[in-house]
Amino acid sequence: MKHLAPFSLSSTRPRRSFRSLRLSAALFSAVAVVGLADFTPIAQLAPSSQFARSVDFAPSAVRADEPSDPGVVWAPLYRGVEYSQLFVDKPVLNKWQVVKIDLQARGVEFVATGRNKNYEPEKRETWRQTTADFLDENKLAVAVNANFYNPFNAETIRTQGDSNLLGFGANDGVLVSKPEPGRPAFVVYKDKTAAICDLDPNISDEEVQKIQAGVAGSNIVLKDGAVPEIKNKDRHPRTAVGISADGRYVFLLIVDGRQPKHSVGATLTEVGETLKYFGAHIGLNLDGGGSTTLVCRGIDGASQILNSPANSGVPRNLRNNANAIGVRAANVAPSVRERFEKKMKRAAEKAEKEAKKAEKTEQAAK
Repeated sequence: MKHLAPFSLSSTRPRRSFRSLRLSAALFSAVAVVGLADFTPIAQLAPSSQFARSVDFAPSAVRADEPSDPGVVWAPLYRGVEYSQLFVDKPVLNKWQVVKIDLQARGVEFVATGRNKNYEPEKRETWRQTTADFLDENKLAVAVNANFYNPFNAETIRTQGDSNLLGFGANDGVLVSKPEPGRPAFVVYKDKTAAICDLDPNISDEEVQKIQAGVAGSNIVLKDGAVPEIKNKDRHPRTAVGISADGRYVFLLIVDGRQPKHSVGATLTEVGETLKYFGAHIGLNLDGGGSTTLVCRGIDGASQILNSPANSGVPRNLRNNANAIGVRAANVAPSVRERFEKKMKRAAEKAEKEAKKAEKTEQAAK
């Protein structure tokens, strides 16, 4: 199986908006077309020795439709669904992955966990399962974990069973869990618009019926393009969701953690900054820790784990979560691979030239 070589992009232009997060080498993208046939799992990508030198920078988070464009390079996964990675080694080693979904793309449809068969509000709202099982069951392209939930203990994370969501949950116009104060919601409406907002705890049936999929989180980590002051500085694996300024794109972001040689974990502030880097204007933190999981549908139609979940301290051990959210999407045309490979090659060659030029400049300065 052929894999594209990872490459790095860097910028020498510091941006104040990214002052608190020193990024290095930054971008690796793994191509995946026609059902992720040639996807390279993050654990198999380049070691830290291939990172570029550490610099302060925040490239413009725009589509790199031409290799000369600055910013993020996206790999097409499915029609309307693109993927990218960001490797960081300062202030700590972290490996981020993000999926960008075009709400206007034909065939894109958001799906969240629906009601438990024995549904009872605030008691048996959903049935716990892994994010991979959720993806398989609903025949999705990609999916991530979503709400915080209870009961939460050593037994429930290992087993399937009845669960109660903390905060809002809905799927296909049906309410799963009522909104709660202090738990903002991410909502995709049936008219192909999306929002991150506080919902009325007494939300009406008419409003719920307009919603295609909805989940809830904890902190707003990005608002109006700015990262708010967040006192919590703990580092954990994180799952988050963001929306672009024009409302067209949704970003599903994860960072692994609790694995010192792979990825340490991020603060909530870094989650907001990284969402902004990839192009989000508003962002919401979802359940993280050992729950953080990103999965996609592989070429054989089965689920494939893209990150390295750290459930119970065991890498790639999937937790049974109360709910998840994902996307249905069609495969992209095979011709996309050829165009993308050419773009990747040109971008890699350019990055190599810039690195050599910077090295010569640094040596001359000494």
